[in-house]
Amino acid sequence: MRKNILKSIGFLLGLIVVLLLSSNVTVTYGLGFLQDPYTKMSDVTDAPANTYDYFFIGDSECSTSVTPIEIWQNFGYTGYNCGIPGQRLGDTYSWLKKCIKNQSPKYVFLETNALFREITYMKEIEDSVAFKMSDVFPIFRYHNDWLNIDITSLWENREDQINDSSQPTIAGYKYNAKISPYTNGDYVTKTKAKAKLRDKPLLYLNKIMELCKERDIQLVFYSAPSPVCWNYSKHNAAEAFAKENNLEYLDFNTQINEIGIDWSKDTRDKGNHINYHGAKKLTTYIGNYLLKSNKLVDHRGDALYDSWNKDLETYLEAIKTK
Repeated sequence: MRKNILKSIGFLLGLIVVLLLSSNVTVTYGLGFLQDPYTKMSDVTDAPANTYDYFFIGDSECSTSVTPIEIWQNFGYTGYNCGIPGQRLGDTYSWLKKCIKNQSPKYVFLETNALFREITYMKEIEDSVAFKMSDVFPIFRYHNDWLNIDITSLWENREDQINDSSQPTIAGYKYNAKISPYTNGDYVTKTKAKAKLRDKPLLYLNKIMELCKERDIQLVFYSAPSPVCWNYSKHNAAEAFAKENNLEYLDFNTQINEIGIDWSKDTRDKGNHINYHGAKKLTTYIGNYLLKSNKLVDHRGDALYDSWNKDLETYLEAIKTK
């Protein structure tokens, strides 16, 4: 109990410090990437009603794995990558509720790495308070790394983040073609072991599933290619839950050859996340998956979606420049 009280006090003191310093930090040190989560949310909530066909949700495995503007270019479907690094399912559920308030997507793709992120009692309280206060204090809209009062986490992958900061976020995806190969060989080793879905993540997973059912949204599990984060026991757990609840599960770790992932070129950080080259391959698969479903309409000839063509021009220019 004493430990929890001290942690709460530290949390509140940390928030006060953040409120006092946040504007100076962002301006003085050029850490504009910290604003990205709120930018993502506003991109969706400020969009014309019912103009998104699908959403991708999850943590960094989600944010780096799919580039929706490529799906627009090749198929004419509109979607958004809502992935946020480090995001836990409690946050994911809250964000999804806001995202679909004025939208009626046909699909929500949930990246499965977030299923295995633990949610502690204190973390849940902190996230809940911060999310409610985000409507009052914009600083609370930033990534929850602020709330953990862990300065080192702000600098995790800082070089990649700063490099990314020069690139526009298009439909929730930020271009990064950095190559840092994965060299440890085949990592897909079948086992009967099954990872445990802990109570708190399972609670929010069920809430996400119920929300999708209420709104007639098809929820799809997917696992982005990641030798660092993925293992077959996680596959078994996600697959079992999906089967039990009549959900489709796309595990791209077991389809590396099918989608053409080359670990010498398609990862930005030695197999933790795929880079632009890998994301383009996975995105092509997803686009064809949506095409085969025959549930979506090609919007490319609709004037209501002209802004997507402008975003595509920006995206292609960013790739050309890099």
